[in-house]
Amino acid sequence: MKFPQDIKQHDSLSFDVTYTAVSVGISNAVLNIDNNDSNEVVYNFAFKGTFKAPEIDIKGNNVSISGGDIIPSRTDSTEYGKIRMNTISSLTYLIINTGTDTLKITNINITGTNTSEFTFPSITYPRKLDPGKSMSLTVSFLPKATGLRTAVINMPIRMH
Repeated sequence: MKFPQDIKQHDSLSFDVTYTAVSVGISNAVLNIDNNDSNEVVYNFAFKGTFKAPEIDIKGNNVSISGGDIIPSRTDSTEYGKIRMNTISSLTYLIINTGTDTLKITNINITGTNTSEFTFPSITYPRKLDPGKSMSLTVSFLPKATGLRTAVINMPIRMH
């Protein structure tokens, strides 16, 4: 649309305002319309928009585990420690949606060298977590040989 625009008496002019969020949260703006109205030379009004997005946080031992973390630690329960062969050990993790929109977990799987030794109960997908909600995930480890045993938990999520 080009300006200035002439609007004849009893006519109107329509225009669109587009909200493009750049970060999660509330955005505020003011639209100013310069005109030749004698008592409202600048006609303005406020807008407000909220960008909603899920945010996943996974905690072990009440400590957040960073996405992509490849260094197991006893602090966040990603290291099981020394376990006797053929003895089961289980650790529970808390998956929390700290965002402002529904988190959709589309799959959880375990990959790596010793995947068959790490298991978790069956889950129906997609698993939806509303903002502020959480679910627990217990991963059991049953070593079938001696030495270091490793695996990686993968969890794809969808924003909508």
